[in-house]
Amino acid sequence: VSTTGTSSIPPSPPIPLSPIQQIEGFEQLNKWKGCFIDGAPERYVFAHNRARAAGSGFPSSLQLGLGQGLTEHEVAAIFGWSTGDYRVVNPIARGEDEVIFEDYPFLPTKLTKAKCRLSRDDVMPYVYILSSALSKLPPLGSTQRLWRGHRRNINVEVGSTIVLRGFT
Repeated sequence: VSTTGTSSIPPSPPIPLSPIQQIEGFEQLNKWKGCFIDGAPERYVFAHNRARAAGSGFPSSLQLGLGQGLTEHEVAAIFGWSTGDYRVVNPIARGEDEVIFEDYPFLPTKLTKAKCRLSRDDVMPYVYILSSALSKLPPLGSTQRLWRGHRRNINVEVGSTIVLRGFT
């Protein structure tokens, strides 16, 4: 214990959530609850992404995911993450305690950008479900290339394989 009376021992890592807690936490994740603007509506990530996945494509992304053995929650997590929620999920998956991001909570009626904040505890259920979903996807063929845009300079030889923390 330090002279100020506080412990100098770092806090323990969070206890992993049970599958039920992961599902409940994902269903209760309100993306806009921490927006720094008055009157921001609610945006429940699971319900919103599930509805979008159910309405995209023929057959829908939801149907395709279910046919690959994913749950509705896993399909919603992949759909949301791959269509913009990566801005919320990736920093938490990389170990940040909170994420501050910009979004448009009043669309389509008003084009007002708001800064929003979510904590690690808010987002971790999403991370757990996304991780589960990605682990169920079939591997890419050995000759198939996967391309990803990246804004940071990386000093490696062209064609190199790199691994970045979190979901990238």
